Amino acid sequence: LWILCLPLSLPSPVHNPLGTFSTASLLPLTRLAQLHLSQSQLTHLQVDGTLPALETLDVSHNKLRSLPPLGRALPALNTLDASFNELTSLPPGALDGLSQLHELYLRGNKLKTLPPGLPAPTARLRKLSLADNKLNELPPGLLDGLEELDTLYLQGNWLRTIPKNFFGDLLLPFAFLHSNPWYCDCEILYFTRWLQDNPNNVYLWKEGVDVKAMTPNVESVRCVNLANTPVYTYPGKGCPTLGDADIGYDEYEDEDPFTTAGVIDIKRALLSPSGTGPARSPGLGDVHGHGGGSGDQATDHAGAEMAQDVVGEVAWGRQSGVPVSSELAQARPGAKSPALGLT
Repeated sequence: LWILCLPLSLPSPVHNPLGTFSTASLLPLTRLAQLHLSQSQLTHLQVDGTLPALETLDVSHNKLRSLPPLGRALPALNTLDASFNELTSLPPGALDGLSQLHELYLRGNKLKTLPPGLPAPTARLRKLSLADNKLNELPPGLLDGLEELDTLYLQGNWLRTIPKNFFGDLLLPFAFLHSNPWYCDCEILYFTRWLQDNPNNVYLWKEGVDVKAMTPNVESVRCVNLANTPVYTYPGKGCPTLGDADIGYDEYEDEDPFTTAGVIDIKRALLSPSGTGPARSPGLGDVHGHGGGSGDQATDHAGAEMAQDVVGEVAWGRQSGVPVSSELAQARPGAKSPALGLT
């Protein structure tokens, strides 16, 4: 049977109850670019035939419970819409071979988790919709390598927090994050800071409205445990400072590697000899190049000697591979550090 032309009155789209569909049935159509199978009561999709030119596959509004690997059969696929099916999970490598994929729509399924590295093979991905699923967590690094991603839909899930450094250096113009039970505690500070830095990139989804016509709405992302307070206003009282707790987002670019190598640990051990009063580290200012401490000449002299001992301990620790800390001198018998009470 060969179809030479279609009647002008043919309704579009045509919704046929297919049940099962096989790409092998379309093998003669080597130049087929778009295939729309939405609302066809599909329960199984078989990719047992290669469609080398297919760019768009729409299997939305069906009853699919799984997606077969598509990369080998559909190497040119640009847009995949599997929204509003019954997908409960995706296997690792589900997107392998789809290097040309620009748009992936998985909205309205029953996904609870995602395999790590799911979109890794799709480095050219621009739009990713995971909205209206049952996701309760996101794997760290989910967006790694997606430098062209410009739109992310995560609204309508069960998300309580965002993994630290989740967005990395990604420039994400359109993010939909509302309608999740965001739980505002110390674990959400990275996300809070990201929202503060990107208020004009966060939107409230409106059905039927073009994304580019929407207005930014960072207040749409709210704390479920704080009377719907906007997440970006969460102060994080009592939490570690952002620089310590969220080093992945707010890294110290000017930090001295010598300082981080162990002098901080030693400073914490430099308590006053009597064990009372505040901790003091006279002379350590010279070690850091920021000037000396305070006190009488005897104290300053002792501090200078102590600083020399500290430098020696640090140098020895680096050469021998022993961590530089308050236990350093115990790892090296005979080391002098009177101010630390170590012999």
